[in-house]
Amino acid sequence: MGAYTKTVILGASVAGSATALSLLSNPDGEVVLIDRKLKGRVSRCAGGISLYMLSKTGLKHIPSDLIQSEIRSVRIYGPRLETSWGFQFSTPYGYVLHRARLEEWLIRQAERLGAQLCEWNVPSVEALRDRFKYDYLVGADGLPSTVRTYLGLAPPEPSDIHLGIQYETVWRDYPLGEVRLYLGELAPQGYAWVFPAEPGRAKVGLGIPLSVKANVGGLLKKFSVSIDAPQSSPPIARLIPTAPPMKTCVYGNIALVGDAALQCDPATGGGIANALICGNLLGQALALPPVISMGIDEPLVLNPLALYDVWWKHHVGRRNRLRYRLKQLLHSLKQRDLDRLLQALQGFKPQTPNVGRELARGVLHVLLREPRLLLKP
Repeated sequence: MGAYTKTVILGASVAGSATALSLLSNPDGEVVLIDRKLKGRVSRCAGGISLYMLSKTGLKHIPSDLIQSEIRSVRIYGPRLETSWGFQFSTPYGYVLHRARLEEWLIRQAERLGAQLCEWNVPSVEALRDRFKYDYLVGADGLPSTVRTYLGLAPPEPSDIHLGIQYETVWRDYPLGEVRLYLGELAPQGYAWVFPAEPGRAKVGLGIPLSVKANVGGLLKKFSVSIDAPQSSPPIARLIPTAPPMKTCVYGNIALVGDAALQCDPATGGGIANALICGNLLGQALALPPVISMGIDEPLVLNPLALYDVWWKHHVGRRNRLRYRLKQLLHSLKQRDLDRLLQALQGFKPQTPNVGRELARGVLHVLLREPRLLLKP
């Protein structure tokens, strides 16, 4: 049983709430979960998660009212929309989740286990310290993080921050369970997407890096016209880190998790699975007592957060490093190369229902089997 500790978590999105829930699943400790808005939250992402990644999050079940749609197929389109590649399975291999409901459900579960909720737009870590005394502080407050600013951490390069924008549309005949991704000029150095939502509705959006000097609203309008999917809700935007993994997410008694820790998948910008996984790992580490090691002159107290740094690197960091290289490769391809890549993938058969892994395997398949393909004039 661990020592009694107090943890303040700044940010009650997926990563912060998952950290609180994991920590409070163990009996010792006190958690204060702070966010500027705890109810009436807004969905700011497409909400996709594979069953493979979901199995690694520590969640034993997902309530059915959080699931907007099952995912059964993925189709990827090139710059010329007639060129595409994809795959389909007879059973679901993922879900489209209602992000806002997921966050509120996680918050309620944490509160049920004893978390103290506080609705507050925290201006600084110094102001936070004046109001709450804590043993550990968790920065789960997104990419424009107050905790990152306090730690003096520089933001990622503009090429490693994507601006995502999305709206919902009425699309009565949209294929059930299909995710569509679009590469090329529709979203330079990023991609556009259509995700199924509730029956008869779909989520339409795109993301491009800040280094691309383009009007993201204009690109979204052009994309909506090209696929004949007019807006039926106001667009919502957010910044998405697509950076390589950090060297450490632990700074003394402060830990970063989720977008604040740059733990999104760099290739896709997907953040739900990694936020749940890393939040669960951080909560487990926080629940451990400090380890006392006998030093040469006096006992040394080892910070349990050091384990979190080891765990997240093993479960997420190594994968994200490879995914970052995949992102760089895809962004280096010209328009004609993207079409050729998708044409070459026509004969490639997926072996697992993991979209990201299969896309990476497919690209490697093309480059290893036909290395001259993308070099044709």
